[in-house]
Amino acid sequence: MSESDANNNQRLVTAYKNMVERLRHLVDKAQDVKPEMLHALENARDKAVELGELTKEEAEKISDYIIRDLHDAADFIEENRAEFNDWISLEADLIEDKILDLLPPLIDETRLALDQLKHRAETMGEWHTGEIVSPGVFECNSCGKKLEMHKTGHIPPCSGCKATAFKRVSSP
Repeated sequence: MSESDANNNQRLVTAYKNMVERLRHLVDKAQDVKPEMLHALENARDKAVELGELTKEEAEKISDYIIRDLHDAADFIEENRAEFNDWISLEADLIEDKILDLLPPLIDETRLALDQLKHRAETMGEWHTGEIVSPGVFECNSCGKKLEMHKTGHIPPCSGCKATAFKRVSSP
């Protein structure tokens, strides 16, 4: 990989993190506990373009990645509520009550909008080498080898067979 490609890859990973941080900031700033998550994401995406961090096409692609990861996280939390509660057992009374109060309304409100995007997200149900993802475990579609992503970054080719298509098998 050339230095130029490496710099561009790092720029996109940084942009992903910046968009997520802007999204968090907009949600934190909202007075209503049920902010319009997708609207906040659009604002974060538009800000990245406005600041010249990304082209409109790159911002759309990263926005799609974030939507896919939010959808995946919501499904994971719904399917693994008991394990999720165990995971956050540190200061459980404070954290659990706040998260459990905040997540269902966010999930419910965004579920309709996300379902509208479900077809788009499902076509992106395969993760490919070069795409930016949040932390999690991915399984190679060809050989089944697991790839653990410990931080947000680009998916590399499979270390076992060099294939480029994966499925997410767990979220952080």
